[in-house]
Amino acid sequence: MERETMIIYNFEALKEKMQTMEFWVEWTVYSDIGPNWIGSYRKVAFVLGSYKLALLIFMKK
Repeated sequence: MERETMIIYNFEALKEKMQTMEFWVEWTVYSDIGPNWIGSYRKVAFVLGSYKLALLIFMKK
């Protein structure tokens, strides 16, 4: 089930929301195995309450 996305534009707004909502990180690893190789990729999502946070520039710092 895909979560609804919430957009927060700055760190101050995120800190305010974190005072009243649970914050966590979902880290998913996808494995892929072929005949002569093994690979994987990862997907990281920040979640606040029941909403996935849209990744904005201030979150990448």
